[in-house]
Amino acid sequence: MKPYYENINLDFLQIFSMIIYLVIFFFLLTFISKKLLLKDDKFNKYYFITILGVYFILLIGDIKFDYIPLFPDTELYYNFLNNSGSFISPIELSRGFGLFSRTVYLFSFNNIGIYLLFNAIINQIGILLLWKSFMIYKKDKVTIKNQRLFLIFSAIYPVSIIYALTLLRESYFIFSFSIFLIGVMKKEKINLVLILGSILVVIFRIQYIVFCFLIYIIKLVFSNKKYIKYKIGFITFLSPFMYKTINWFTSKFLGIGLNAISLRDFRNMQRNRYLDKGTVYPEVDWSNWIELFKDYPALIIQFLLTPFPILVEYDFLNSIAYTIDAIYVIVVLTLFLINLRYTYKNVFWIFTLIVIIALSSMFEYFFTGGVRHRYTAIIMLIPLIFSDKKENLNGSRSFNVFHRYIKN
Repeated sequence: MKPYYENINLDFLQIFSMIIYLVIFFFLLTFISKKLLLKDDKFNKYYFITILGVYFILLIGDIKFDYIPLFPDTELYYNFLNNSGSFISPIELSRGFGLFSRTVYLFSFNNIGIYLLFNAIINQIGILLLWKSFMIYKKDKVTIKNQRLFLIFSAIYPVSIIYALTLLRESYFIFSFSIFLIGVMKKEKINLVLILGSILVVIFRIQYIVFCFLIYIIKLVFSNKKYIKYKIGFITFLSPFMYKTINWFTSKFLGIGLNAISLRDFRNMQRNRYLDKGTVYPEVDWSNWIELFKDYPALIIQFLLTPFPILVEYDFLNSIAYTIDAIYVIVVLTLFLINLRYTYKNVFWIFTLIVIIALSSMFEYFFTGGVRHRYTAIIMLIPLIFSDKKENLNGSRSFNVFHRYIKN
C-alpha cells in the first residue's frame, strides 16, 4: 500500500464524504464549462459524470488494490502536506506546490482521499483551460465535434488519469500552464492572464522561465504583421545580447550555463542521482554545440516514446502503465502527422510545442520524468489532430501566419 493511504479507512463516512465532494465537483465543472467551452450542455454533463465516476472508482480501487504506479516523489510530497518537513528542495516545491497544495489539503479537511479528488478536478480544469486557449488561438473556428473529440481523447490519456490521482504537481502545472497559454494567445501584448499564468508556471517549475521568455518574444515579434522583416532583423541583431542575458540568468539562478559543456555536466549530474533506480538515460558527452545537436533527434524520440528502449536497453514490458502511455502517444503522434497537411498553418501553436519538447528533451535524464514532463506537450497535440479539416489549404505559408492567433 502507498504510504499516504495508511490512514484511509474505506468506511461509510469516508465513502459518503467523497461522494458529497463529487457532487460539488460536478456542479463546479458544469459551471466552469459554461464559461470555457462551446455550448454542449447535455454531452458535457454526461462527460463530467463519467469522468468523475471513473476517478472515484479508480481511486477506491487503488486504495484497495494499489495498482497505480508509485512515484518516489509522492512520499516526500505527503510528508510536506502533513508538515513533517518545513522545507523541501527545489524551492518551487516549498513555495509553489506548498502554498497551493496545503490550501487544497485544508479544504479537504486533511483527508488524503478527498485531496486526491481535488487533484483530479484541478487536472480536469487545466484541460478545459487548455482547450479554451486553443479556441482563442483559432478565433473560435472549432466545432462541437472537435471539442467532444478533444475531451474524450484527453480523458483516456493514461498518464492524465495517473497524475490526477497521484500526489504530484502535474495537475497544478497543467492548470497554471493553460492559464499562461490563454494569456499568450490573447491579442493584448501584456494582459493580467499572461502575467498570472507566467508567475504560476514559474513557481511550479522554475526551469520554464526560459520557455515563457522565448514564447513571449515570439508573441511580441509576430503579434502584428507590420514591419515583420524589420522585427526579425532587429531580433537577429539583438540575439547575441539576448544569449548573454539568458546565459547570465540561467547560470546565476538555475546553475546551468548556456553552453554544451555546462548542459552536459548538469544532465549527467542529475542522471547520476537516479542511477541506483536503473531507469536513467545514458550519459552524454558534449564538448561543443555540433555534438549536442547531433544527439538531439535521438533525445527527442526517447523523450516522446519512453519507456521504449530507443537509447537504452530496458524491458518496457515490466512498466505496463508507462508502456500503455507510450502506445497512446504513438497513436496521437500518428494522427497528428496524418492531419499535418491541414494543420501546418497553426505555426505559433506548433512552435510552442517544439519549444516545450526541445527544452524538456534536453533536461530529461530518467524514464518516469520523461513520462511526466511530456504530459503538457501531448495534451497540446490533441487539439491539432481534430481541427482544420475544412479550412482552405491555399493560404500563405509565410511567417505572417503568426499574427492570426491574436484576432480574438
